[in-house]
Amino acid sequence: MVLTLPKISDAYANLPVSIPTKHTITECGHRTRFIIALQGSLFLAALLGNVICWNAALIKVAEIETSPLYDDYLNGTKVDWTNKSLDISEMRVDIKPIQTSLLFAMSFAGSAVFVVPAPWIMKKIGTYYTQVFLGLITTIAAALTPWATVTDFNILYFLRFLQGVAQCNCYPVIGSIVNNWAATREKGIFLAVLTGYTQLSAVLTTPIAGYLANHYGWPSVFYFQALFCGTLLFIWTINYRDNPEKHPFVSQKEFSKISFGKSTQSINSQKGQIKIPWYRVFSQLPLWACCLSAVCYIYAVQFNISFLVMYLVWILKLPITMAGSIAALPLAIEFILQFFVGILSDKIKFLSEHTK
Repeated sequence: MVLTLPKISDAYANLPVSIPTKHTITECGHRTRFIIALQGSLFLAALLGNVICWNAALIKVAEIETSPLYDDYLNGTKVDWTNKSLDISEMRVDIKPIQTSLLFAMSFAGSAVFVVPAPWIMKKIGTYYTQVFLGLITTIAAALTPWATVTDFNILYFLRFLQGVAQCNCYPVIGSIVNNWAATREKGIFLAVLTGYTQLSAVLTTPIAGYLANHYGWPSVFYFQALFCGTLLFIWTINYRDNPEKHPFVSQKEFSKISFGKSTQSINSQKGQIKIPWYRVFSQLPLWACCLSAVCYIYAVQFNISFLVMYLVWILKLPITMAGSIAALPLAIEFILQFFVGILSDKIKFLSEHTK
């Protein structure tokens, strides 16, 4: 889904633009802003991946046939699948339907509870530090998930809640990156890449999680995901800046392009002088149309991500590796189409934004 950012008010369109001279370590072909967009999308995809990787692991966590102790079980040896002396990869847990439902619900609950305070915190400390904090929380939670699964489900519920918390701020982060890093005529492609993190997450996580769960045991899914997310968190920490002017790889030429048509005077800094017409905002039908379409879109995507793999394995009896690839295919196609639509949105000038 490609979103269109609202136009800057005429009250700020004529504010003066001051582009200071800056020192640059390297120029990256004057394309650092696109690296930032891709990096941001991958990081958001990794955060979501910490939630959806459970879908493949859930299939294997109760499957005694894939345990290394299964041969002993067939030979008549009595096996306590939850024995604490066993290695976690050898243990199996019988998860009841209500527990499965709660595992899904807790991640959504975490996102819902913090959806309001997280953007407020981001305004106070910036996008950079907010995502570092959330990324650190969800990476640790992913690494602890195998232990929590075989130890105490209450701990597992809490970890799932934390992973949901890391999802509460994705669209404000996207808006921040687009506003700060995208050139005026490149916002379409930035939005396509960044909002495509949902599809990208499923494309990357689902097949890999299925392969790992099938060949290396269900705990490996979470260890890999923690490593993957931790790596992208590290890249974010050393490479992202809230202000392009402060990035050592942004050249003067690129900064001028990013800044062209923008005001260096933040609208947020003048919020005390702005009276927001909340009634007029919430009484506009286009607003509710956008909200409804977003709900339908997100519901369809999340339903596909959450349950398609389980349906293919449990109902159609497909191998989990094949199911993971099939589940990722429609989202991969959607991401590609969304990418090209974003480019077309920037290039087509003879149509209004409403018509496009």
